[in-house]
Amino acid sequence: MKLRPALTFVELLIVTSIIAILAIGSFTSYFNAKERYALKLSSENFVNQLERAHIYAREEKDNKSWGIKIKDDENYVLMSRDKTGETESYKYSLSYPVKFTTGSKIIWFDQGTGNLAGDIEIKLESLKGDTKTIKISQYGIISEL
Repeated sequence: MKLRPALTFVELLIVTSIIAILAIGSFTSYFNAKERYALKLSSENFVNQLERAHIYAREEKDNKSWGIKIKDDENYVLMSRDKTGETESYKYSLSYPVKFTTGSKIIWFDQGTGNLAGDIEIKLESLKGDTKTIKISQYGIISEL
């Protein structure tokens, strides 16, 4: 009877260890990519809502001023304001695990012009410390860094 070459237990352990090490590396890459995507998505959505408020204010939609209120570290609201007071129109949340690092803030665009009182900078941060900065000039120009 001929003996066939086969894998020994040690060889099997080595192959399994190599596969496990490669799997761990790919899982960490996956979770880092997922977190970077959440930061990018949250930033883009926030910029879209800022642009929406800016357009509404410039076009004097409903004869009101428009803005965004950052309520806490992960929620914000599209708001309008007239002589009778402020109204919350739509509520939004950042994607987990992204948070605002600037604290509560209200950004009002002037009715008719869309201008602000001054330049504003908003920062978003992920758990790993990656950040996105959104700058709004006094003229309502929004840029994402």
